[in-house]
Amino acid sequence: MKIYIDVLFITNAAVTLMFLLGLSKITHSPLKRLRAAASCIFSGVSSLLVIAEPENFLQSFIITAVKILSVFITIAIAFKWNGFLHLIKFFLLYLAMNLVFAGCCFMLWEITGSRIIYIKNYTVYFDISLISIAVSTIAAYIIISVYDLITTRSFRKNIMYKAKYSVGDYEVVIPAVSDSGNILCDSFTGIPVIVFYCDELYEHFNLDYDNYFTVNGFRLIPYSTVNGRSLMPVTSKGKVEIISGNNFTKEVKCYVGIVKSDNNRSRAIFNPSLLV
Repeated sequence: MKIYIDVLFITNAAVTLMFLLGLSKITHSPLKRLRAAASCIFSGVSSLLVIAEPENFLQSFIITAVKILSVFITIAIAFKWNGFLHLIKFFLLYLAMNLVFAGCCFMLWEITGSRIIYIKNYTVYFDISLISIAVSTIAAYIIISVYDLITTRSFRKNIMYKAKYSVGDYEVVIPAVSDSGNILCDSFTGIPVIVFYCDELYEHFNLDYDNYFTVNGFRLIPYSTVNGRSLMPVTSKGKVEIISGNNFTKEVKCYVGIVKSDNNRSRAIFNPSLLV
């Protein structure tokens, strides 16, 4: 099969972008445009491995090692990560999506007998025109956008939400707001943060002083608001349940950020993707 470098580069960059978007959704990790673009460009360049011709076991091993390293670099460029274990988590999820994608390609290959799909050295090449690539990429983007819009708005229809936070025998229930703009995650684990604007919680954990680090179970993470950047005390202690007006209740995996309320108006802000 004749391989065109431009098609090879663009198809692999596009596939990488879809994987990164999926990884961002699964881990609730923000994906910056510039980092995503740089990651896709690197992945497109690394796809040139498809032209390598290993002649023995050692050369095959080297190609495999280079491919694994390139995946690590692709992820490291795209996402902010903290520690090697955090990177390993991203790598395993990315690998799982790659395996599903490869399986679908093989199934399509066998069922249709198509020869437009070529897989070599862990790299997929599609023997299609650039116009087809552009149309397919736009279609995939529209499908992802529509899915995100439907899943997000389906929860916004339930205007009345409550968030219940409990630690041991202590619990507090306050109104909650579904906001897709809340993409705040814990800096070390990547787990999303639900922000509780609640004076009662603030006083209960004795957070009303400068030395947060002496408060057991809390640490500081940076966050941004319209008023600028600041630090927020967060904890993984206790559990959080989101309750909607139709008696739907779901316990969510998250960190709890606690800040003072505005004019004694307690509320919690969570990303609707936590309910999907």
